[in-house]
Amino acid sequence: MGKITNLEQLAQTARAAKTFTSGLVGELAEAADKDIAAAKSAADAAKSAAQTAQSTADAAKTAAQTAQNTANAAQAAAVVMKGASVSAAGAAGLAPAPAAGAQGKYLRGDGTWQTPPDTNTTYNAATQSANGLMSAADKKKLDGIATGANVNTVTGIKGNSESTYRTGNVNITPANIGAATMAEVNNAIAAAINSALNASY
Repeated sequence: MGKITNLEQLAQTARAAKTFTSGLVGELAEAADKDIAAAKSAADAAKSAAQTAQSTADAAKTAAQTAQNTANAAQAAAVVMKGASVSAAGAAGLAPAPAAGAQGKYLRGDGTWQTPPDTNTTYNAATQSANGLMSAADKKKLDGIATGANVNTVTGIKGNSESTYRTGNVNITPANIGAATMAEVNNAIAAAINSALNASY
């Protein structure tokens, strides 16, 4: 009897283990199915996002190509300026591209890039015969002229008793302007005194 009882207990234990194992396997299988479904959903979402990104990239590429085509067309339609000549005026347009090594040149009115004719910026003081910079002495003299002053030039001097104008260093005498000399003044005074004295007697 004891052996039979033990066998029955073992059989019950085996049946219970089988039931537990079947339930565990089912739960594991169900969980695996859920994981597979979630992974598939995530994969589908990633694929959809990749397709959207590709579509966006394609649209951006198309827009960039369109912009490039527009720029190329505008550049092809652009007109380079026409330089002026002695007998004809120039025409507005884009500046012609300078060649390599022409960074120190300037665009001249005839539409060509040229080297400045004179790069010497050293100047001497001005003289009466040559242009130049104002010297410190000239500036001082200029500052000494009153505001509103006029230039009065004396071209010659002629007294009332003279018929022509004299220039240069001129000596003015009473005779030149028709004035009496000292001797004549003295004689006139003496005559007046004598006349007064004679009239008194």
